Amino acid sequence: MQYGPRLQAVAVYLWHGQFLSRGRTCEAIGELFGVPVSPGAVTGMITRTAGALGGCLEAIRRALAAAPVAHFDETGFRVAGKLAWVHSASSGKYALITVHPRRGREATDAAGVLPAFVGIAVHDAWRPTTPTPAWRTPCAMLTRSASCRPS
Repeated sequence: MQYGPRLQAVAVYLWHGQFLSRGRTCEAIGELFGVPVSPGAVTGMITRTAGALGGCLEAIRRALAAAPVAHFDETGFRVAGKLAWVHSASSGKYALITVHPRRGREATDAAGVLPAFVGIAVHDAWRPTTPTPAWRTPCAMLTRSASCRPS
């Protein structure tokens, strides 16, 4: 069965925007719209949507890397019972949220903003987002940074 773009958008919103499980997403769509949806169909909707966002995500990465000031942060959470990290980069009207199994430089490099960023980084003084001459970080090229950690 094929589903339209609105149902696909609802599936993405419920699973990734509201953090419902895939099973609960299927139940919600079935209850709200009277349309039975399998977990495989929801996974396919998410995969197609992610594939369509590639150009948009690259434009967001470029805009953040060129921003005069940007905020960087991370937080841990569980994915399939394992610890993973949500990394954020934001400035003005742009925000990039990525998930990576690691917390450090590998993850910030994979997000694709810090390696090219040369503005003022606002961060919580965690090492991979803090320019430190003795330790080459993705943002070692930064000339200035600002900490949002209370003094």
